[in-house]
Amino acid sequence: MRSTIAQLITLAGAALMLASAVGVIRFPSVFHRMHALSVGGASGIGLIAIGAAVGADEPKAILPLLAVVAFQFMTVPVASHLIGRAAHRSVDRVTTTGIDDLAGVNGHAPRDHHRPSGEE
Repeated sequence: MRSTIAQLITLAGAALMLASAVGVIRFPSVFHRMHALSVGGASGIGLIAIGAAVGADEPKAILPLLAVVAFQFMTVPVASHLIGRAAHRSVDRVTTTGIDDLAGVNGHAPRDHHRPSGEE
């Protein structure tokens, strides 16, 4: 019974990883792709590690698997935020409204690739 539950949890994690990969391929902008990869990746790897911990025969195998889950949920949001911030600062943003809500935040105006750098 425990083995079946572990396999179902692992399968759910693999399905989330597959959905994340499809999202990375299909979504139009770097921000949509980043969101799909971070949410699906962290949740998918987390479920796979939890499934492995449920199915583990030895108790000493559970702690490293739970550490994987903890480190994923601590590092993926930070990395996702930094990638999004770098993309916002350096890449032409694909928006439908043309409104930049983050312009001027922290004294930094994002580069506009349509104007020469000396023009303001």
